[in-house]
Amino acid sequence: MGKESKDRDPVEELAVELAGADSLVGPVELFDRWERQWWTTRELQMEDDRADWEQLGPFTLRELRLRLYQFFLGEAAVTRTLPALTLAAPTNTAQCFLATQAADEARHTIFFWRYLRAVGETDGTDVDTLAEQWSIDASASHSQFFDSELVRATEAVRVNLSDRGAWLAGITIYHLLTEAVLAIAGQRGIVRTARRVRRLPVLTRGALNVARDESRHIAFGVRALREGVHEGHGDAVVGMVCEQIPLLTSILVSPEQRLPQLVPGALGSFVQEISASWDAAYDALAKRLRLIGLDDVVGDVDRRWQRGIRDALEDYQVRHGVAHPATMLRPAVAAEASLPVAGGSA
Repeated sequence: MGKESKDRDPVEELAVELAGADSLVGPVELFDRWERQWWTTRELQMEDDRADWEQLGPFTLRELRLRLYQFFLGEAAVTRTLPALTLAAPTNTAQCFLATQAADEARHTIFFWRYLRAVGETDGTDVDTLAEQWSIDASASHSQFFDSELVRATEAVRVNLSDRGAWLAGITIYHLLTEAVLAIAGQRGIVRTARRVRRLPVLTRGALNVARDESRHIAFGVRALREGVHEGHGDAVVGMVCEQIPLLTSILVSPEQRLPQLVPGALGSFVQEISASWDAAYDALAKRLRLIGLDDVVGDVDRRWQRGIRDALEDYQVRHGVAHPATMLRPAVAAEASLPVAGGSA
């Protein structure tokens, strides 16, 4: 990386890395981009972050640990399921690009595993054992999405490689929902948290590298879905999006995770970031629905998304007996769900 990249604010750099996601270029151009943007997990001196990691406050540590384990499990899941989409790709050039993506997903899995090991979160546990151990503690919505819904969608492709609608539904859950919504939201959270605490430069660099890879993946998916919608397969795309919104919003809100309650008027920056990440995730989804030619469904998707956020906030209230701190920023959603506003009177 040159001096300009090193001096750039990491949040700004993340925006630069993601800028190519909507370029609508073809698989050959994306293959060329992959060759130019190659990186390795070994080039990152992950142990250099350990002192910073050990100085994190308890909430920040829990927040980052959760994100990294979610990424590790998610990357392992997508590595297992991508081959079906590669086999069913409609052109040789699409297959070639998807083969590069398989290498990326494997690299991301190893990156998060090695990082967790380097900062002392595991004791030398191998990849398979760590995945098995952590999957027990994963949230129900995370497990259902990655271990059930993603597998179901890609298995439908594997058993009928000529089913164009099934392939596009698989691209939707894989490239549009997993990559463009969940993964990008997670990377934003990592980069913003690291900037807030002014620590963890190696994790920041790794997250930006992963984001650059996923920018290519999203670009492939947007182009493929745009072509599929033009061919008349829009229902397969819309159906998958609407079906998965409740799980997506639950994963983002993470109602199982109890957050600190805030003193009225003293709204923490981390809650602002959490709430903003939900909106950014929706904006990314809506933007790409328009790009692929589905402008007419955005209003319905918006309503479903807000309902999903509301339901996840209600779930948090039921689990913990208090309102989610982010309801201070989302009074309209809280009112619609009849939730007390955190920090106010119940």
